[in-house]
Amino acid sequence: MLPLEVKGGPPVLLTLRALVQIPDITLSQDVLEFGNVQTGKAGVITLQLHNYKQARIVIIMRGERRTSVPFPPPSLVFVLPPTLSSHRVQVPCEWSVKCPVEASKCRDWAFFSLEPSEGVLEPGEKLNARVVFTPALGRELPYSQAFHIKITANPKSKEFVARGKGTTPKVVFDPPGPIDCGPILPMFEGQAPNESRLKMVNPCPYPIEVDPALLPTCPHVSHPLA
Repeated sequence: MLPLEVKGGPPVLLTLRALVQIPDITLSQDVLEFGNVQTGKAGVITLQLHNYKQARIVIIMRGERRTSVPFPPPSLVFVLPPTLSSHRVQVPCEWSVKCPVEASKCRDWAFFSLEPSEGVLEPGEKLNARVVFTPALGRELPYSQAFHIKITANPKSKEFVARGKGTTPKVVFDPPGPIDCGPILPMFEGQAPNESRLKMVNPCPYPIEVDPALLPTCPHVSHPLA
């Protein structure tokens, strides 16, 4: 209630009402599962951010109702000049993602990234961001990292968790132990060389490539190994 003093007349009480809009966004997913990703490559998942808040107003000009648009609460009314008859209350949302300060909360931060990591969403706007997972060579333990999206003028943040596991390409040999080619006379003219077969197996769920320069005397090796 705002009292207005009128010279030569009774005071007038002016009632002011307002609806405070807190910027907020919704996420298309709360948990991102990358599964197994080969080291040396990257896994990518799309995460959609949506600024769902788009407040509108009811406008009254010169005591006559000209525009009626639903707006909670229904009693909220603004009196604006004709130049602002199509005015909308805009609630943009400014957001950002930063590395946590606590070391225990950012152990796998270096292996995940969000692209872009900050921005501004206009009312009703959607953004498809890329979450990238790049596992480290030789690490077989699973990865897990929580992301907190901070929103300007909003005390609460949005959170999602990214999970994945890195797999390192490798081969196994059969037989696994030393290869016995049997006895043979050294430098004996006309003697056939002794041979022993070694089987190379790819235990990975994806094909791998073996550098032929590392196996110059093995003509039976196929590349890549499936």
